[in-house]
Amino acid sequence: MSNHKTKNALRDYSHIPKVVIKRLSKYHSVLEKLDTEGIKNVSSQNLSHEVHVKASQLRKDLAYFGEFGTRGKGYDVSYLHGVIGDILGLKKEWAVVLAGLGHLGYALVSYRGLEKKGFKIAGIFESDPKKIGRNVHGMRIYSIDDIGRVVKDSDVKIGIITVPVDAAQKVCDAMVDAGIKAILNFAPVILHPRKPIFVEIVDISGELSILSHYLTFHAI
Repeated sequence: MSNHKTKNALRDYSHIPKVVIKRLSKYHSVLEKLDTEGIKNVSSQNLSHEVHVKASQLRKDLAYFGEFGTRGKGYDVSYLHGVIGDILGLKKEWAVVLAGLGHLGYALVSYRGLEKKGFKIAGIFESDPKKIGRNVHGMRIYSIDDIGRVVKDSDVKIGIITVPVDAAQKVCDAMVDAGIKAILNFAPVILHPRKPIFVEIVDISGELSILSHYLTFHAI
Protein backbone atom coordinates (compact mmCIF):
# COMPACT_ATOMS: atom_id res chain seq x y z
CA MET A 1 0.00 0.00 0.00
CA SER A 2 2.77 2.45 0.85
CA ASN A 3 4.38 1.83 -2.56
CA HIS A 4 1.15 2.75 -4.30
CA LYS A 5 0.95 5.99 -2.33
CA THR A 6 4.50 6.88 -3.31
CA LYS A 7 3.73 6.28 -6.98
CA ASN A 8 0.60 8.44 -6.71
CA ALA A 9 2.64 11.29 -5.24
CA LEU A 10 5.06 11.19 -8.18
CA ARG A 11 2.59 10.77 -11.02
CA ASP A 12 1.26 13.65 -13.11
CA TYR A 13 -2.53 13.83 -12.94
CA SER A 14 -2.87 17.15 -14.77
CA HIS A 15 -4.46 15.41 -17.77
CA ILE A 16 -7.35 13.95 -15.77
CA PRO A 17 -10.72 15.49 -16.81
CA LYS A 18 -12.13 17.94 -14.27
CA VAL A 19 -15.43 16.04 -14.12
CA VAL A 20 -13.53 12.93 -12.95
CA ILE A 21 -11.86 14.88 -10.13
CA LYS A 22 -15.28 16.15 -9.04
CA ARG A 23 -16.60 12.59 -8.88
CA LEU A 24 -13.50 11.49 -6.95
CA SER A 25 -14.43 14.02 -4.28
CA LYS A 26 -17.86 12.38 -3.98
CA TYR A 27 -16.33 8.90 -3.81
CA HIS A 28 -13.99 10.13 -1.07
CA SER A 29 -16.89 11.48 1.03
CA VAL A 30 -18.87 8.24 0.76
CA LEU A 31 -15.81 6.11 1.55
CA GLU A 32 -15.09 8.28 4.59
CA LYS A 33 -18.63 7.64 5.85
CA LEU A 34 -18.32 3.88 5.24
CA ASP A 35 -14.92 3.80 6.94
CA THR A 36 -16.34 5.61 9.98
CA GLU A 37 -19.12 3.02 10.14
CA GLY A 38 -16.53 0.23 10.22
CA ILE A 39 -17.37 -1.17 6.78
CA LYS A 40 -14.30 -2.97 5.39
CA ASN A 41 -15.24 -3.62 1.76
CA VAL A 42 -17.67 -2.15 -0.77
CA SER A 43 -18.60 -3.30 -4.26
CA SER A 44 -18.42 -0.98 -7.26
CA GLN A 45 -22.20 -1.38 -7.59
CA ASN A 46 -22.90 -0.19 -4.05
CA LEU A 47 -20.34 2.63 -4.12
CA SER A 48 -21.58 3.92 -7.48
CA HIS A 49 -25.18 3.78 -6.24
CA GLU A 50 -24.28 6.08 -3.33
CA VAL A 51 -22.99 8.79 -5.68
CA HIS A 52 -25.61 8.26 -8.41
CA VAL A 53 -23.31 7.13 -11.21
CA LYS A 54 -23.09 3.87 -13.15
CA ALA A 55 -20.74 1.20 -11.80
CA SER A 56 -18.99 1.19 -15.18
CA GLN A 57 -18.33 4.93 -14.81
CA LEU A 58 -16.91 4.44 -11.32
CA ARG A 59 -14.55 1.73 -12.55
CA LYS A 60 -13.50 3.91 -15.50
CA ASP A 61 -12.78 6.86 -13.19
CA LEU A 62 -10.63 4.78 -10.85
CA ALA A 63 -8.80 3.17 -13.77
CA TYR A 64 -7.09 6.53 -14.42
CA PHE A 65 -5.15 5.95 -11.20
CA GLY A 66 -4.56 2.21 -11.01
CA GLU A 67 -6.15 -1.12 -10.08
CA PHE A 68 -7.98 -1.15 -6.75
CA GLY A 69 -10.75 -3.76 -6.67
CA THR A 70 -10.54 -7.46 -5.81
CA ARG A 71 -12.88 -9.86 -7.58
CA GLY A 72 -15.48 -11.14 -5.15
CA LYS A 73 -14.55 -8.63 -2.43
CA GLY A 74 -14.84 -5.24 -4.09
CA TYR A 75 -12.80 -2.32 -2.80
CA ASP A 76 -10.94 -2.08 0.49
CA VAL A 77 -12.76 0.96 1.94
CA SER A 78 -9.99 2.33 4.15
CA TYR A 79 -7.28 1.88 1.53
CA LEU A 80 -9.27 3.40 -1.35
CA HIS A 81 -10.30 6.30 0.88
CA GLY A 82 -6.64 6.97 1.63
CA VAL A 83 -5.52 6.71 -1.99
CA ILE A 84 -8.22 9.08 -3.24
CA GLY A 85 -7.32 11.46 -0.41
CA ASP A 86 -3.73 11.43 -1.71
CA ILE A 87 -4.89 12.12 -5.27
CA LEU A 88 -7.05 15.03 -4.09
CA GLY A 89 -4.16 16.46 -2.08
CA LEU A 90 -6.03 16.12 1.21
CA LYS A 91 -3.13 14.67 3.19
CA LYS A 92 -1.71 18.16 3.84
CA GLU A 93 -3.26 21.18 5.50
CA TRP A 94 -4.15 24.05 3.17
CA ALA A 95 -4.22 27.63 4.44
CA VAL A 96 -7.19 29.56 3.02
CA VAL A 97 -8.28 33.21 3.07
CA LEU A 98 -11.86 34.40 2.69
CA ALA A 99 -13.02 37.80 1.44
CA GLY A 100 -16.52 39.00 2.32
CA LEU A 101 -18.08 38.39 5.73
CA GLY A 102 -21.72 38.64 4.75
CA HIS A 103 -24.25 35.90 5.49
CA LEU A 104 -22.59 33.36 3.17
CA GLY A 105 -19.07 34.24 4.28
CA TYR A 106 -20.03 33.93 7.92
CA ALA A 107 -21.65 30.54 7.26
CA LEU A 108 -18.45 29.26 5.62
CA VAL A 109 -16.26 30.59 8.43
CA SER A 110 -18.54 28.87 10.95
CA TYR A 111 -18.49 25.52 9.10
CA ARG A 112 -16.12 23.22 10.97
CA GLY A 113 -16.14 20.70 8.14
CA LEU A 114 -13.57 22.79 6.27
CA GLU A 115 -10.92 22.36 8.95
CA LYS A 116 -11.79 18.68 9.27
CA LYS A 117 -10.93 18.27 5.58
CA GLY A 118 -7.65 20.13 6.03
CA PHE A 119 -8.67 23.65 4.96
CA LYS A 120 -7.75 26.15 7.68
CA ILE A 121 -8.84 29.77 7.32
CA ALA A 122 -5.80 31.97 7.93
CA GLY A 123 -7.56 35.29 7.50
CA ILE A 124 -10.86 36.99 6.72
CA PHE A 125 -10.97 40.19 4.68
CA GLU A 126 -13.55 42.95 4.74
CA SER A 127 -14.04 46.50 3.45
CA ASP A 128 -16.41 47.45 6.29
CA PRO A 129 -14.39 49.43 8.88
CA LYS A 130 -16.81 48.28 11.61
CA LYS A 131 -15.79 44.64 11.04
CA ILE A 132 -12.03 45.10 10.52
CA GLY A 133 -10.00 44.23 13.60
CA ARG A 134 -12.64 41.97 15.13
CA ASN A 135 -12.36 38.20 15.59
CA VAL A 136 -14.81 35.55 14.42
CA HIS A 137 -14.40 32.04 15.83
CA GLY A 138 -10.81 32.91 16.69
CA MET A 139 -10.06 34.22 13.18
CA ARG A 140 -9.07 37.85 12.68
CA ILE A 141 -10.80 40.14 10.20
CA TYR A 142 -8.36 42.23 8.13
CA SER A 143 -8.58 45.01 5.60
CA ILE A 144 -8.12 43.76 2.04
CA ASP A 145 -5.02 45.98 1.98
CA ASP A 146 -3.34 43.46 4.34
CA ILE A 147 -3.90 40.43 2.13
CA GLY A 148 -0.36 40.36 0.75
CA ARG A 149 1.18 40.10 4.22
CA VAL A 150 -1.28 37.46 5.45
CA VAL A 151 -0.87 35.30 2.32
CA LYS A 152 2.91 35.44 2.62
CA ASP A 153 3.02 34.82 6.40
CA SER A 154 0.69 31.81 6.27
CA ASP A 155 1.78 30.47 2.84
CA VAL A 156 -1.79 30.71 1.56
CA LYS A 157 -2.57 29.19 -1.84
CA ILE A 158 -6.40 29.24 -1.85
CA GLY A 159 -8.82 32.17 -1.69
CA ILE A 160 -12.61 32.18 -1.28
CA ILE A 161 -14.65 35.10 -2.62
CA THR A 162 -18.08 35.82 -1.13
CA VAL A 163 -18.27 39.54 -1.83
CA PRO A 164 -20.96 41.33 -3.90
CA VAL A 165 -20.69 41.18 -7.69
CA ASP A 166 -19.35 44.72 -8.10
CA ALA A 167 -16.40 44.00 -5.77
CA ALA A 168 -15.51 40.49 -6.93
CA GLN A 169 -13.03 41.36 -9.71
CA LYS A 170 -11.17 43.84 -7.50
CA VAL A 171 -10.85 41.21 -4.76
CA CYS A 172 -9.74 38.64 -7.34
CA ASP A 173 -7.01 41.04 -8.52
CA ALA A 174 -5.85 41.59 -4.92
CA MET A 175 -5.71 37.85 -4.28
CA VAL A 176 -3.75 37.14 -7.46
CA ASP A 177 -1.30 39.97 -6.73
CA ALA A 178 -0.82 38.55 -3.22
CA GLY A 179 0.19 35.15 -4.63
CA ILE A 180 -3.04 33.16 -4.43
CA LYS A 181 -2.98 30.22 -6.89
CA ALA A 182 -6.61 29.03 -6.74
CA ILE A 183 -9.92 30.80 -6.10
CA LEU A 184 -13.33 29.48 -5.14
CA ASN A 185 -15.77 32.15 -6.31
CA PHE A 186 -19.30 32.39 -4.90
CA ALA A 187 -20.03 35.75 -6.55
CA PRO A 188 -22.30 35.27 -9.61
CA VAL A 189 -19.84 36.79 -12.06
CA ILE A 190 -17.09 35.54 -14.37
CA LEU A 191 -13.69 36.54 -13.04
CA HIS A 192 -10.71 37.47 -15.22
CA PRO A 193 -7.50 36.81 -13.23
CA ARG A 194 -4.40 38.78 -14.19
CA LYS A 195 -2.31 35.62 -14.17
CA PRO A 196 -3.07 31.95 -14.97
CA ILE A 197 -4.62 30.47 -11.80
CA PHE A 198 -7.33 27.92 -11.03
CA VAL A 199 -10.82 29.39 -10.59
CA GLU A 200 -13.83 27.36 -9.52
CA ILE A 201 -17.26 29.01 -9.65
CA VAL A 202 -20.05 28.06 -7.26
CA ASP A 203 -23.16 29.44 -8.96
CA ILE A 204 -26.07 28.67 -6.64
CA SER A 205 -28.69 30.32 -8.88
CA GLY A 206 -27.32 28.39 -11.86
CA GLU A 207 -27.64 25.08 -10.02
CA LEU A 208 -31.21 25.97 -9.05
CA SER A 209 -31.93 26.71 -12.72
CA ILE A 210 -30.90 23.15 -13.55
CA LEU A 211 -33.32 21.82 -10.93
CA SER A 212 -36.00 24.10 -12.38
CA HIS A 213 -35.43 22.52 -15.80
CA TYR A 214 -35.78 18.98 -14.45
CA LEU A 215 -38.92 19.82 -12.51
CA THR A 216 -40.44 21.45 -15.60
CA PHE A 217 -39.62 18.87 -18.26
CA HIS A 218 -38.91 15.55 -16.49
CA ALA A 219 -41.58 13.54 -14.71
CA ILE A 220 -40.60 11.96 -11.38
